[in-house]
Amino acid sequence: MISSVNAQMSRPSVFPEMRSYNPAVISLRKSGDYKLAVAQNNIEKKQNFDFDGTGSFTFKDESDISLTNANFFRAGKGGGLTSELIIDYTTGEKDSSITETNGTVSKYKTDTSSMFSNLSFGFANGVGLGLTHVSYESSFSFNGSIHGQALNESQKSEVAVLGVKPGIVFGGKNGGLGLTFEYQDYSTKGSSGAPSSMMFVGVAASIGSDKTLIEVAAEISAKELENNLPGQKAQRPMKFSFLTEMKFSFITFGYKLNAYSGGFIELDKVIQAQLIYSGGGDDMRLEHIVNFSFGGDKGLNFGLSGGFSSSSEPEKNSLFFTTSKHPTETTEISVAAKIGFVY
Repeated sequence: MISSVNAQMSRPSVFPEMRSYNPAVISLRKSGDYKLAVAQNNIEKKQNFDFDGTGSFTFKDESDISLTNANFFRAGKGGGLTSELIIDYTTGEKDSSITETNGTVSKYKTDTSSMFSNLSFGFANGVGLGLTHVSYESSFSFNGSIHGQALNESQKSEVAVLGVKPGIVFGGKNGGLGLTFEYQDYSTKGSSGAPSSMMFVGVAASIGSDKTLIEVAAEISAKELENNLPGQKAQRPMKFSFLTEMKFSFITFGYKLNAYSGGFIELDKVIQAQLIYSGGGDDMRLEHIVNFSFGGDKGLNFGLSGGFSSSSEPEKNSLFFTTSKHPTETTEISVAAKIGFVY
């Protein structure tokens, strides 16, 4: 969710409430922080579906998706052994309708929830270790008819992920280089389609000071994800990002651009990946994040975050497991409010 999108990999964030994506960065933190945040994401998705490619069987698949998030964050002040703790709970609802050319409307619904928790430690020698646990539940129900054929289907799935991430950071006062390796172990129930394990390598470089930061970063899967649909090639999940942050007196501003491809999933945003972007495949998706915070270097801080993502790309349909992609428009708007205490 939006509360952790500005996480850093090679230097600490100018925002004291941002978790360190590379655990080695934790020991470089200038301030400790407690934070509570809430966020809301609203997404509209529309797809024109041509089932057989001839135009004889077409319909419109439309979805309204609502995601609600609550987040707690605690971070110690850098120097020696330092820790960070984040607990993040998200619920999601997806209400969809299929409208055929003859006017017949069928509806289906998906309900999800996820709990993300991460405990990370940074050491004075520029080394860190992070431990992550994620639980995700999803239920799907469809009642209606497609092309005159009655359908009544329901599915449930559960996914649990254990992650271990060591990291290291190099650099001085005005620049940094961060490296991470992450192993994720998956256990599943139901038809989740999740892999058994994943491995990622991350690298980031940055320049900046206590009040400015510019960073570029990349995370790439060490192996490809097999695609079970016939005729589809394996995908290599990857993410690229650009970040800039600046502090002016009591106002802090940040902007981040994320680029995802190959089915890359951030574990604290697993619901978004499953409900919204699961049909994208290798196509690159861009995400823009704007972040504001109001407050001094110590004491109470208040913040607002906003995100916008819009794409018009061919995607596979989430209801029919076909290999073809169809014109799809997705619009996502995110807002978040947060309150924290910096020490």
